[in-house]
Amino acid sequence: MVRLCRFYDHIKILSDDFQQARHLEAFRQMCNPQFSFNMDVLQRLEVAHFTSLVFKLELTKFPKMVQGLQNALQELSRSIQQFYPDAAFQINFSAAHITVRSIADYIRQTEKDLQEYVVFARPVTRRWLMRMPETRIYLMGLFAHIHANKGLSVGVRVYPTLPLLQVIRGEIADQLYNSEHNLCLRPETQFHTMLTHSTLMRCRNLDFPISNAAIESFKNVLDRYNKHIFGEIADLQLDDFFIRNGKSDKLLVTDEHNQPVGCEVCLNNEYPESQE
Repeated sequence: MVRLCRFYDHIKILSDDFQQARHLEAFRQMCNPQFSFNMDVLQRLEVAHFTSLVFKLELTKFPKMVQGLQNALQELSRSIQQFYPDAAFQINFSAAHITVRSIADYIRQTEKDLQEYVVFARPVTRRWLMRMPETRIYLMGLFAHIHANKGLSVGVRVYPTLPLLQVIRGEIADQLYNSEHNLCLRPETQFHTMLTHSTLMRCRNLDFPISNAAIESFKNVLDRYNKHIFGEIADLQLDDFFIRNGKSDKLLVTDEHNQPVGCEVCLNNEYPESQE
């Protein structure tokens, strides 16, 4: 049972009570003079590579959605920068995604390596897409999370109308961890617990404590967008799902100069499927 709980997401983030508790914890850390970011870990995150099964958010297909998200994130960053001008907020849409399953940590892999995961992920994903074709994904409200080893993370909350992503996540984990193949996998106890979100903005150079005025300004922006619907995504396809080995916890596949720094393989690419 414990193992199944690790594999299948319980979508606790969809609860307003849970979300409020997370925000209260973030605000508590912001005013804690004993709190600080672990810069050694953060610097390691920036240069390391990670592999995940992701649902790619092709936000360029939704210009109105992108504009709404950009406006909200810029407003949120200004709420802090008006008090702390040196705070550096990184907004990233180029690698926007929803993590369906975290697979491997701190390892650079090739497309050939990623194909080993595709043969497990593709049949599961295809089967559940056929069973839940009416699934829609709503992007609604912003979330904020702060952690010593992650920095300040801000993103959009994601609400699927059916538990498609959760079921895919669980079945693929079951396939991977029960495989007789010698796959490179993160320890199964280190599982991704906030499935239904997409992190779009980070800040990693804040000093603490932050003033009450800055926290209140930040909180007001979060509250204003709490029930705001930025857009919806329908007609989910196998083409939307990728095994990605990306740089940093942003899972970047290209840098700011559009040079490759990672790789990804679409589940719709035809490779032989697992016979297990």
